[in-house]
Amino acid sequence: MPSHPPALARWLFAFLMTGCQAGGADPGRSSGAGSGGKASGSGAGGGSTGVTATGGSGGSGATGGTASTQGGSVGTVGSGGMTAQAGGSGGSGTGTGGNVATGGAPGSGGSADAGGGGETDSTVPDAASTPGARTSAACGKGMPAPAAGYHTIKVGARDRRFFLRVPPVHDGKTAVPVIFGFHGAGNKDGNWFDTHTGLRRETEAHAVLVFGESLYRPGSTTERSWQDEGQLPDNLAYIDATLAWVKSNLCVDPARIFAAGQSSGAYFSQTLGCHRGDVFRAVASSDGGERLFSNCKGHPGAFVRFRPGSAGGGADSLRVIDFWRKHNSCGPTTTPTNTPPCAAYTCQHDAHLWRCPDGGEHDWPAYMDKGVWTFFSQFK
Repeated sequence: MPSHPPALARWLFAFLMTGCQAGGADPGRSSGAGSGGKASGSGAGGGSTGVTATGGSGGSGATGGTASTQGGSVGTVGSGGMTAQAGGSGGSGTGTGGNVATGGAPGSGGSADAGGGGETDSTVPDAASTPGARTSAACGKGMPAPAAGYHTIKVGARDRRFFLRVPPVHDGKTAVPVIFGFHGAGNKDGNWFDTHTGLRRETEAHAVLVFGESLYRPGSTTERSWQDEGQLPDNLAYIDATLAWVKSNLCVDPARIFAAGQSSGAYFSQTLGCHRGDVFRAVASSDGGERLFSNCKGHPGAFVRFRPGSAGGGADSLRVIDFWRKHNSCGPTTTPTNTPPCAAYTCQHDAHLWRCPDGGEHDWPAYMDKGVWTFFSQFK
């Protein structure tokens, strides 16, 4: 009776290939990562080469297949699980490579990407920073800095814009402060602080500058203001969205977010100190004070420039100084600063308070350009 060793070998080889190539689930997508499949198969008895066992594609770290040969001259490497995609419980583990076949080399394990809440575009990092972190989501991502000038974002149903300046020291790795600037009322645009004060000259080497642009006054298409009470929710949402954009696109320090404003913008910077005092570390105002304060959060520092006896701004500024003195547990006396005419209160919560009376005009005085940065620089 004739023997058929070639046919038997082919049958055995096909059987082994079918058993060894069992795959796992697909990599995780937005609905969650698939579980890695486990593949195994017996090696060819007395064959020349062990058959490769392929692991299932990874979710929470796929397990590589096992490859073994009994008496084979060379064992082929078992390949590890495929890399898990972002999403679901994606990257909790590393795929395990195939075991060593007799005479073979170790299998290399499949790595797993960090898991997340679904498939994401890697060029758009999350806006939020980890609570207590000193870096934003964009830090270390290798993203190019956005261009200087106007940028538009969607806030609810509205398109809102702001004017941006990025410091030369921004390398995408080292977190820098952020300074918001808010113009006064009237026919002013988002670049008013950029062109009408020296704040940019004194601060652009150190901080990201974001100059906001208010809504038009109700019934007007030419004059803007930050002071309309009915627009406060929209303006707070605008600041939240703008800051989220900044954190997503620039490497900044969430613990050093500041705001400064003139006139109408001065009222708004102080209002932010109340409503977003857990976000803004300090605020500065020129000819503006307390308005629309309620349920204030945090303990921000405050720089208050005012003109004694002036209508509106003088009295409102004195009220806001008194508010911060009580809120931040400041002492009753002041000491001179290196920024005349400002004097400093000693306060709890590391909440510096400067009182800056002068007899100037209703404008942004020159001493505030350097003085505001000196004040903000105290907060580390």
